[in-house]
Amino acid sequence: MSARLQTPAAEGVGGTLVQARRWALETRYLALSTEIKTLDQELLSRSLRMQLLEAKRDKERASVAWISERVKALNDRIRQKR
Repeated sequence: MSARLQTPAAEGVGGTLVQARRWALETRYLALSTEIKTLDQELLSRSLRMQLLEAKRDKERASVAWISERVKALNDRIRQKR
């Protein structure tokens, strides 16, 4: 992309058109550069995001286990009272 920005204008092409094309190329170049930076940051933070998701999963598993034990205990008490 940057090579296209360095290319001189063709003969017979108006200055306004050349400037518009240059702006379009510069805008596309900036957009792609920003997207690359964003994807790089996402890639760098992937392991931390995975650790966070695993920790949340483990917390939920513990919660489910606690609830299951509580339900079992309550059912046992109900059976004892009958």
